[in-house]
Amino acid sequence: MRDLPDGELATIGTREAFEVLFHRHRTPVFQFISRQVTDRALAEDLFQTVFLKAFRSLSSFRGAMSNVSFWMMSVLSPTPR
Repeated sequence: MRDLPDGELATIGTREAFEVLFHRHRTPVFQFISRQVTDRALAEDLFQTVFLKAFRSLSSFRGAMSNVSFWMMSVLSPTPR
């Protein structure tokens, strides 16, 4: 499963597939959050929120049309009403 591209892993949608995505993208996502937020505890909370929301929103990932790290950050953004 570790050899599959991000889009296929997102389509599979299992916990195991998401774990692969998590390990691939945790560093860039955390680095992005850390640059935006100076409080480390808050950055860690936001990091957890990103991955929780991303797991719940896997069906919205559009494969080749988006980068998983960027998509994860968009999942954190509030949806306009």
